[in-house]
Amino acid sequence: GEKMPPKRPGVTGRVARRVLREAQRPDRPRVTDRWDALLATVVQESVHRNVLPRTWDLAVDGSPVESGAHSFGRKVCDCPGKRCGCLRYFGDAHALLGWDSYRNRYYFGYNVVSLAVTNAVPGQPAHPLIVSLALHPANRPDGVAYPDLLVKTQRRFAGTGTTIRRVIGDAAFDVEDLWAFTHARNVGPVFAPHTPPAPPQVSPAAAAAGIRLNGDHQPVCRAARRLVPRGAARRGVQQYACPLRNKTAAPCPTPCAKAKRSVTVNFRGTRYDQIGLPYRSPAWDAVYAQRTSVERAHSLWETGGVKAARHRRRYVWYGRLIIGAIAQHIQAWVRQATP
Repeated sequence: GEKMPPKRPGVTGRVARRVLREAQRPDRPRVTDRWDALLATVVQESVHRNVLPRTWDLAVDGSPVESGAHSFGRKVCDCPGKRCGCLRYFGDAHALLGWDSYRNRYYFGYNVVSLAVTNAVPGQPAHPLIVSLALHPANRPDGVAYPDLLVKTQRRFAGTGTTIRRVIGDAAFDVEDLWAFTHARNVGPVFAPHTPPAPPQVSPAAAAAGIRLNGDHQPVCRAARRLVPRGAARRGVQQYACPLRNKTAAPCPTPCAKAKRSVTVNFRGTRYDQIGLPYRSPAWDAVYAQRTSVERAHSLWETGGVKAARHRRRYVWYGRLIIGAIAQHIQAWVRQATP
């Protein structure tokens, strides 16, 4: 579906950097710790029963949860008409208005972001089971909710013998800061690009001046001197400059037309080569196709009637979603035990 344009550009990067800093501190208690501990216990039992592997490939995605309350609230005054400026009573104070990109409509409620296991135990069928989730207001994008969920999941399963190998997400997670954040957490990101990436290339003006890329994708001038990095021009595009811009650099006998100007290099396509999954290769298609596991897990909430309730409290919704995820694990145990 069509995504809403971002209202606060850069908020995903700020949240990712803040979560990365706070991850170095001791974990603080959450109001959902008991529910998370209950789900983690069931997940460990699934691993013990060989329903889930010990090394996880996780898929991340969000799903809308509609509140039983109304976004306009209820009038408590005696003013005539409906458009007065008086205070109103809201049955669900934590729910907000958000956009459902799958159904292309607004809804009032929450956005549940989940991590589901996509790979299977060798020789066993795959079970799309949720191992961790977080409930946010409906206006919070998946990319903003993802960093804290990943850190919470890693801390919850630390020391249990399970490891997270990679996280698979759609184009909503294709943000430079989310790639860097996932790498910093020692997890491999597999996020679909917004647009098909191009191979590393220099600008046409730099190519006309004789600048090329070496085997490490670093720009080299006609005199075989490596250019000096000068920061990022924009996402996936790095700026370089001639070494002559540094006053202490050795002189060049044949300075080119780019001696006093910047050179831009588009590196956006190399990130898929660095993770060993060139974009649109058979290996990429096989891994990214597993992302639908989290969507299938969400669909079980739909068919199982978990989302059919009309709750008006966030903690009630959280407990209901956790119980729904636990029920999926128990169903997988039954399927595993049935010959």
